[in-house]
Amino acid sequence: MKKEDDLKRCPFCGGEAEMGFRDASAFVMCTKCLARSRTVVACVDYTAREVAADEWNQRTDQPPKARWTREDVTSYDGETIKNGAAVCGRCKKAFFMPTDTFDYCPNCGARMHEEAQL
Repeated sequence: MKKEDDLKRCPFCGGEAEMGFRDASAFVMCTKCLARSRTVVACVDYTAREVAADEWNQRTDQPPKARWTREDVTSYDGETIKNGAAVCGRCKKAFFMPTDTFDYCPNCGARMHEEAQL
């Protein structure tokens, strides 16, 4: 069995992962949330697939914890939407979403937890 056949589920949403190819390079991508590993360029020993699979399958014991905060956001037409953006307490990335129900930050992977220390 090839190493790329043993891909772990997505660490962000739990979706199935699949190997992707472009030119002489490989990457792993979640079929559900489209999270993606870095693109590994083929080298002399043609191990791009194996390297991409190894990197995708790496996991830490515990993902970092954070919590969502809410901020006002200005729409393209200049309207201010109160508490329209959810902001990750770890990476500070803002996401326009009406509720902050994501269990993980789509940007950094932090697990959202009410009692998290920032």
